[in-house]
Amino acid sequence: MKTIRQITYILASLIFSLSSCVKEEMKESLYADDKLKVTVTDGGYISAEPLQGRTATDGFKTTFTNGDLIGIFTVVDGEVKQRNVGMLYSSDVQGWVGVLKKEENSNVKYYAYYPWRENLKGEVNPAATSAKEFFGNVIEAWELPKDQSTYNKYTAADLMIGEGIVSNENRLDFTFTHQMGLLVIQMPVTKYIFQNETPKLKDYIIPAPNTKFDDFTPCIMHDGSYRYLIKADKDVKFSGSYTKDGKTHTFSATSKLAAGKYKKYNVDGGKSTEIQHTLQVGDYYMKDGNLVAAATVLSEEQKQNCLGIIFWVGNPTLTDTTLKDEHPNCMHGLVCSLKDGNNIPWQYNNERHPQTVQHWVAEKTTGFMNISTGGDANDNMNNIQGYNNTKAMELFNTGPENASYKLEIVEHLFNFREDNPTPYFSSGWYIPSVKELFIVMNEDMEDIFSHFYPGGKNFKLLNGIFEKFGKNYADQFNSKKDARGDQYYSSSEHNVYKVWCVGSEYYPDEGWGEAYYTNVSEHDKQYIYRSRFILAF
Repeated sequence: MKTIRQITYILASLIFSLSSCVKEEMKESLYADDKLKVTVTDGGYISAEPLQGRTATDGFKTTFTNGDLIGIFTVVDGEVKQRNVGMLYSSDVQGWVGVLKKEENSNVKYYAYYPWRENLKGEVNPAATSAKEFFGNVIEAWELPKDQSTYNKYTAADLMIGEGIVSNENRLDFTFTHQMGLLVIQMPVTKYIFQNETPKLKDYIIPAPNTKFDDFTPCIMHDGSYRYLIKADKDVKFSGSYTKDGKTHTFSATSKLAAGKYKKYNVDGGKSTEIQHTLQVGDYYMKDGNLVAAATVLSEEQKQNCLGIIFWVGNPTLTDTTLKDEHPNCMHGLVCSLKDGNNIPWQYNNERHPQTVQHWVAEKTTGFMNISTGGDANDNMNNIQGYNNTKAMELFNTGPENASYKLEIVEHLFNFREDNPTPYFSSGWYIPSVKELFIVMNEDMEDIFSHFYPGGKNFKLLNGIFEKFGKNYADQFNSKKDARGDQYYSSSEHNVYKVWCVGSEYYPDEGWGEAYYTNVSEHDKQYIYRSRFILAF
C-alpha cells in the first residue's frame, strides 16, 4: 500500500469537482480510524434475452478506477442526515475514501449512486424502503447525452444505484444496479490478430467503412461493438449506415429495454473478417485504418491511400493517461505522418508570457500529466505522452488571457488535421513528446537524456520509405546533401523560454564511412523549426 501523501495527492485532483471544504475533510478522514470502509460492486447488465452457455451478466460490468466518484446519502428515521457525500476511488487503499461518517443510530439506511454529480437533479425520497424508491426522481430526471462517443462520456452517463449493508468490521458494502438500458450494436468489422510475442498486442479492430449513426454517437469498444445507453422502458429508434463493396447499406431498429438490461443487435450478422498479421516498424498505415506490411511494394493507388508509417510497436496508453482516458483502444502502436508540418515557431510571444504553459494549465485543471520536463532520467522526458501534452496545449490556447501568446504549433496542427483526416477510431494527429520524437529519429531507448546519439536507426528506415514515395507524397527528414539536420519541435516544454527539440544528422562517407546521429536539445520557442505529427492506433 502506498503512503498517505500519495493518496492525498489523488484527492487533490478533485479541485474542480468538490468544494474546498469537502476536500480538506477528505484529507483529514484518511487519518481517522472510525470511518466506514466503503466497497462497491457492479452487478452488471443482464441480457434481455436468454443466453446459451454464458454468464448472466455477459461481462458488461464497470471496473472502477482511480478518480471515479460515487455519491452517498444517509437516512435516519426518515430524515436525510448526510447528503450527496462524494467518495473517491483509490487503488492505494483498495476502496473509496471521503468524508462519510458512520451513523450511530442503528435505524440508518445508506444509499449510493454513480457517477457523482455536484448538482444532482431530482429530489431523493427519505421515506423510501429501497434504493429504487429513494432515487426514483433522480432516475426520472437523469439526462442522457446523444454523444457517448468516448468511454468517459459513456460511463459518465451510466447511472447506477445501490443500498449499503454495514458489517461488524465497519465495512459498508454496495452492490450497484444499472438504471439505464444498454444497446450493443455489432457492426461488420475487420479484425487484425497480431502474432507479435514481444510485445503482446490485443486484436486491432477496424469498423466497417463509413460507419455512421443517425443523430447519436455510441462508444466503440475494443471488440468492435458499440455501446449506447438509453432510458429504461421507453421505445427508442436508432439507425445508421455503412459501406460494403462500394455500396451504402442502412440499418434501423426499435428497442425498449428494462433498467439494467442490454440487447445486442448484429448488423448484417455482425461478421468479422480476420487477418493474421505481425505488426512491425515500417508497416504502412492506410487512410481507412488498414495495415499493409512493410515489405509490400505499394501501387500508385496505395501510395495515395497511405496516411503514415508505423515507427513504434507497443501500447502508448501505458504511459499516456490522457490517451488512455479518451482513446483506450489505441494500444497497438504509433504512426508518423508522411509529410512535415510547416516551419513555425512553438510560441512566438513567449518572452512576454510570465509563466510556462504547464504552470497555466496546472492552475486551471489537474486533469493532465505534466508537459514540462527537465533532463532527469526519471522524469517525464522518457515518457510517451505526446497526446496528453497536445491536449493540454490546446487548452492553453482557449484561454482568453493567452490570446497574445498562443502556441503557433497548435494552430498549425488544427490546419494539418483538417487537410489530413484520420480514422475516427485513432487518436488523430498530435505533437509528439520528446521521447516519441526521439523514437521517430532513432529507436526506443530507456533513457534519452544525452545530447548526442550515434545511430539514427528509424531515421534511416523511414527516409528509405519516404524516398520510394517521392516528393508528391512524403518528405524526408533530412536530405543526404546536408551536413546538418533540421530540428523538430516536440510537445515537451523545458521552461518559460525553451522547448525540447530533436534532430538527426547525416554525414556522408568521406573515407570514414557514412554516419547518422540523433541529437536532443532545448531551443527557444520563438525559433522557426520543423514539425512532424504522429497518431496512436
